[in-house]
Amino acid sequence: MDTQDARAQVAADRPVVIHHDDVPVLVPGSRRDEPEASRGRGPGLRRAVLAGVAVGVLLAAALGGWLATRGDDPVRTTPAPAAAGPVVPEPLALDVTVPTDVVAGQPATLVVTYTDGAGTFSGSTEEWGDDVGTSSLTEGRCATGATDVPASGSYDATHTWSKAGSYAVKVAVSSYTCDTGTPVEEQSSTTVTVVVGTP
Repeated sequence: MDTQDARAQVAADRPVVIHHDDVPVLVPGSRRDEPEASRGRGPGLRRAVLAGVAVGVLLAAALGGWLATRGDDPVRTTPAPAAAGPVVPEPLALDVTVPTDVVAGQPATLVVTYTDGAGTFSGSTEEWGDDVGTSSLTEGRCATGATDVPASGSYDATHTWSKAGSYAVKVAVSSYTCDTGTPVEEQSSTTVTVVVGTP
């Protein structure tokens, strides 16, 4: 190799300095005899490595977030049943059975049935629809230590209409309780129709 060829070889191996606007820029040189495939292998490999590192970082971050939000499974609890409230007794009620063969001038009997969830029966009142009324009410009295218990029963209510016709009859029954030591009245009423025929 002569001196000129040796200088060319050294120049090929050294970086090339390009001056642009009086600012030197260093550009790495390359060997002229290096194959094209060999010159591009270095940067491609670095890009592949960097891409792999980036994917690994993203996977690690995603896994960490999933673990942070996963936590423990929630504890399922069954609420305790509500405490049972006081038992409220059924209110006073009544039913009236009306005869179908009522005749003017003759006594007719209505059957009154009553039920009460708690209390003491204290009588009834009847308005017969012909300006006549009757009553069997009594004053309630509470004995010391008295307790209220269910009550039920029936009685006959009898009346005589002087004229034929249709009459609206109002029947009411009463009872009382002694929860507070003082009688507390309760009343229930209903109206029925009685058809009175001629003799």
